Amino acid sequence: MTLDVLQGIITPPIVKASKGANIPLWLTLPMSGCFVIGCIFLFAPSSSLAAANEQVRWTGIAYLIAAGTFTISALLGWFLAAFPVTNIQDKRSKKVAVHLFIFMMLLTIAAIVAIFSTSLIFSLEVSPVRLSA
Repeated sequence: MTLDVLQGIITPPIVKASKGANIPLWLTLPMSGCFVIGCIFLFAPSSSLAAANEQVRWTGIAYLIAAGTFTISALLGWFLAAFPVTNIQDKRSKKVAVHLFIFMMLLTIAAIVAIFSTSLIFSLEVSPVRLSA
């Protein structure tokens, strides 16, 4: 019984601190993936990408924007996890960082939606869908 009470007291703060500390790690894979794919779309000397129209270029730019917003979000997550609140100024700083984190995640979502929509439009233009039976 004592062990259960002790686990109930200690475990939630450890889990909460672990989740906060892992925010930058959660964003590392999408950040690096968006950066690599954006660089491939913008700088690859592939014949298929060179022959494509301007949509591929804008998709590459959108990938790099998404990588940047993921990076800023990861840095803000690291700031939120690393620095404790010891006074009112720290509380204000954390509040601003939380608002910036939410704003950056909204920008990230907008960039990802733009990537998916332009990719879908580009895919439909490349291979037309025939609706006739």
